[in-house]
Amino acid sequence: IYKDKECKCMKKRRIEKMYTLSNIHENMKEQNFEKIDSSLFSKEPILNGVSQYERILEISDTCREGIAGMEKTPFYALFMGGVGLAKFAMEMGYSVVYATAYDIADVLVKVKFNRATGEDYETLDLINSCDLLIVDDLGTEGINSATNTEIFTVINNRLLNKKSLIISTNLSLKDINRIYGERVFSRFMGGFKMCQFIGRDLR
Repeated sequence: IYKDKECKCMKKRRIEKMYTLSNIHENMKEQNFEKIDSSLFSKEPILNGVSQYERILEISDTCREGIAGMEKTPFYALFMGGVGLAKFAMEMGYSVVYATAYDIADVLVKVKFNRATGEDYETLDLINSCDLLIVDDLGTEGINSATNTEIFTVINNRLLNKKSLIISTNLSLKDINRIYGERVFSRFMGGFKMCQFIGRDLR
């Protein structure tokens, strides 16, 4: 830390600690772009003449281009079906925080109601300051007015501060609008790349 500013190596160590707790490094060994086997995906047209094979390659290209250009333009994406981008962004030198929507909402609600620990405040700082925040499983956080407000706050703050954000969910856009309301829905429609996975789930 120099003049109250945290150096990149210190932030990296804090993020590494967070990843160790969440076991993300083990997941990234198998769940990353280098492991994509395009032969597994059907070339039969499914949606508007687009095949699962074509869609996965399209999403892969969109993500690579978005992350490669993050230094100049923040990248915002909503994944409906899956995500595996942390490793690619980290290899490019960006600070990446991966957390479930449940964990993020839990931390923010604790902070809001003065029940947070030092580790919670540390996590909050990483959520706000990292180059790329990946929020997994939106819709599993225990949906209520308190968590909805905190999820909106995270999304809005990242947009206002021009910090990249990727969100994955199994919800449809219609479900997102119904559950989270117009404020969240409009943020997604206004500035996010829509990445809809199609075809059968290969997991």
